[in-house]
Amino acid sequence: MMTRGQNQHRSRHLPAGNRRGAAAVEMAVVLPIFIMALLGIIELSRGIMITQLLENAAREGARMSILDGTTNSQVQTSAQTFMQNAAHISPSNVTVTININGSNGASLANAKQGDLVTVTVSVAFSNVSWLPPNYLKGATLSALAAMRHE
Repeated sequence: MMTRGQNQHRSRHLPAGNRRGAAAVEMAVVLPIFIMALLGIIELSRGIMITQLLENAAREGARMSILDGTTNSQVQTSAQTFMQNAAHISPSNVTVTININGSNGASLANAKQGDLVTVTVSVAFSNVSWLPPNYLKGATLSALAAMRHE
């Protein structure tokens, strides 16, 4: 003899034939969202990694720029070479800007002791993206380092 609770429990379940294909439909709905989220995480992680490498390149360039006798082209080459070795980014895609006391394009040959030298290294995200959709298309990643000239 069935109790009242057992009878209600049986009526809640659908027969196995009515659930056929439900998993496929659920996966068809959830899978594209999951894949888009996963690709977004990959692109964001790549952006963070490249930004960290840009900070290191800017720091290397700033260290070199504060020494007497260093030219602007040496600093630019140093930062671009760092990015090429660390992230396999073509030097032509890496922009290096050197400011002395806020004046853009000033020559390091004219820098005096105590002048603030700022080195900015940047790259377009489209040049470092691993995935074709370019989630951050049009974005530019950059980092800067500032040191006093010796």
